Amino acid sequence: MSEETPATVLIVEDDESLRDFLAIVLSREGYRTAFASNGKEALASVAASAPSIIATDMMMPDMGGFEFIKQAQADFPEIPIIVITARKFDPAMKRDLENEPNVVAVLGKPLVFPKLVQALLTASKK
Repeated sequence: MSEETPATVLIVEDDESLRDFLAIVLSREGYRTAFASNGKEALASVAASAPSIIATDMMMPDMGGFEFIKQAQADFPEIPIIVITARKFDPAMKRDLENEPNVVAVLGKPLVFPKLVQALLTASKK
């Protein structure tokens, strides 16, 4: 992430209070933010102005995380994705998600912010 142009993180989260909280935290870390409340909104947002990084929930209305990630990877293969979810995965499913080409991290809720910052740094280098 360059100092002149901060990276933009698209936060895809249906919980408005968590979106707002993430925006505050990310802005303090030097990131700009954009928002979508589900996968359909997120795909439209990415098409309109491609973010540097996508941080997405998995359980959302209209288009959930799995479908969104598959479509985002197909349409925007250069954008890294951070998964932030309260969903508990069995080990095989978590491994499959972590092995998706664009997914750089799978983080649980409640968030551990040093892990989020590390995931953002990793995504910024991708």
